[in-house]
Amino acid sequence: MSQKLLRNSFAASIAIAAFGMAAPIQANESTSVDHGLTDEVPQAEVINAEDVASSAAIDPTAIPSITAKVGNYQSPDAIVVDAAIATIYAHDMDGRPAATVYVRSLPVFTLLGNEGSVSATPSQSDEIIASGDTLDVSDPVVRATALAAQINQHHSDGVDAETINVRWDEESETFLITTGDILLLAMGSNVILPETTGSSAEDALHATNRLRRQMGGAEALSEVEGLPARRAVTASAAFSGMASWYGPGFHGRMSASGERFNQNALTAAHRTLPFGTLVEVVNLNNGASTIVRINDRGPFSHGRVIDLSAAAAREIGMMGTGVAPVSVNVLE
Repeated sequence: MSQKLLRNSFAASIAIAAFGMAAPIQANESTSVDHGLTDEVPQAEVINAEDVASSAAIDPTAIPSITAKVGNYQSPDAIVVDAAIATIYAHDMDGRPAATVYVRSLPVFTLLGNEGSVSATPSQSDEIIASGDTLDVSDPVVRATALAAQINQHHSDGVDAETINVRWDEESETFLITTGDILLLAMGSNVILPETTGSSAEDALHATNRLRRQMGGAEALSEVEGLPARRAVTASAAFSGMASWYGPGFHGRMSASGERFNQNALTAAHRTLPFGTLVEVVNLNNGASTIVRINDRGPFSHGRVIDLSAAAAREIGMMGTGVAPVSVNVLE
């Protein structure tokens, strides 16, 4: 790529911050959708940012006219090893243009556009950003390209994954994901977890933890900073046993609860728990945990206590093994 390199680092940080702040789009959070994502890392063109500001005041309510350019990262030694860890995948989600940002092999963020609108391709978004024209903050591919550039820049700069955090911003009513004092993006109805949980708070927490893990193996956060107090969730019962998972062969079929099974949603099957019950599942092999909603019946194999969706199995690291010993805490 032969773009003119970005020279104004402060403008770059404001540009990246603004991409996450597009006007909220109404989304049906109760409907499961097929996101069309796979475990395979998509081969999409990605660009990197140069000279991203090391510190900037975060003003999530300000969306200036953006004319910043984002170009190739150039190291002082002219050689960057494994600089790009973020890739983007342009696709459609329930009639809306979308772009998913993968970090290494894991989908972390999905950015959504307006229903019926036409989005740029990854190569076109590169040209749009490099042109210096005002950026269309409603175009998910342009926004995803800039976000991938920011993530790649942080990786090249050796950002400590422990500094990646998420907090609730009451003024803008969005969830802000930051690296230190720098705003990475805001999550809401138009920026979601690829296999959305239907809850913006849960999506933001899961996405942040995925980014922390993929950027340096940082320990998972247990809560969103500044989230308004809500009724405490406690375990009403607990049991343990072997968990299994199911996915592609059942995707789109009607579950026992009457809703269609979505392998990309955080759900599970249990033989007796009421539909809608939330349970925390902990993989006893690695300590990883996730919260899932019971919406199906099973498993019916001897010795299995819960059957997780593919997304839930991925969250606790049991995709490869197929089964794993777990503890299950029933929440209320």
